[in-house]
Parts: sequence; C-alpha cells; structure tokens
Amino acid sequence: MFDVEKIREDFPILSREISGRPLIYLDNGATSQTPKCVVDHIADTYYRVNANVHRGVHTLSQEATDAHEAARRRVQRFVFGNYFYKRNNGGNQFGGFFFWR
Repeated sequence: MFDVEKIREDFPILSREISGRPLIYLDNGATSQTPKCVVDHIADTYYRVNANVHRGVHTLSQEATDAHEAARRRVQRFVFGNYFYKRNNGGNQFGGFFFWR
C-alpha cells in the first residue's frame, strides 16, 4: 500500500493549502510536479558542473559529459533491462537507435 503522506513530502508544493484544503494536483497532462530530490540534483548540477556535454575538452565539460553518460546508462538499464542500445548519429540529427539482446 502507498503511504500517501510520505509521497506528498517528496513534492513541497503539495504542502500548500488552497481555500483551506490540502492541494491535490491532478493536471499532470499540462505540468507534472517535480520531486524535491530531482530539483535538488538539477540545482547541484548547475552549481558544480554546468558545461556543454560532448563539446569541450576542459574539466567541467568532461565532468558534465561523464555525468550525462552515467545518467544515460542508468535510464537504459531501467527502461531496457538486459537489452543494449547504441545511438548512431549517422551524420545527422535524426540518427538511429540499434538494439541488441
């Protein structure tokens, strides 16, 4: 069973009251609320390694690239499990994706 109060704690905006009642936000088709841990990580990234990914040879760019690629691998494992994919740019912005098991 879900602990609704625990989940609400992850979204600071849900601590607000509107017309004397706790905020319930159901309009995620327009804007999804972001958990505090995600906002904190984004802010931390801007403060520590804000640089172009795959574009520079300086330290910040390399750190940003490493963090970007690590995040890509985590998402890959989460979404594709045991499948491996390789992005192929093929010289244009509409590159293909290849999947192997």
